Amino acid sequence: MSSRAALAALADRDHRARVREQTLAARTTTAAMFEEAGYQTVPSQANFILVRTPDPGNLADALAVHGVSVRPGQALGVPGAVRVSVPSQSGLARLKQALTGIGGQVETTAAADPATAPTPSIQEG
Repeated sequence: MSSRAALAALADRDHRARVREQTLAARTTTAAMFEEAGYQTVPSQANFILVRTPDPGNLADALAVHGVSVRPGQALGVPGAVRVSVPSQSGLARLKQALTGIGGQVETTAAADPATAPTPSIQEG
């Protein structure tokens, strides 16, 4: 049943266009939220962004308290960052609340010494 629904969605060009537009808009909004909170983001063409942080584990833990799950970049070969999947509209609202809730509790990229802040790079393996 779900395979048929997925195939039907893929065949529907209007649906694909709407989903693409929603994803692009949500990705832009997600990056802007982190940047407004003082973090640097890595430009992305995917359905996720990388957020630079001097302490990925601390940021991940602080966001988790607010119901936002991110993946530490170290597990992906990108130390000094967390991976944030582009959320739905309700996820964007949760992310906004989380970033407001952790304000000042987690060191941001802007607060870190640029000379020592890790620069994430995707390593091919």
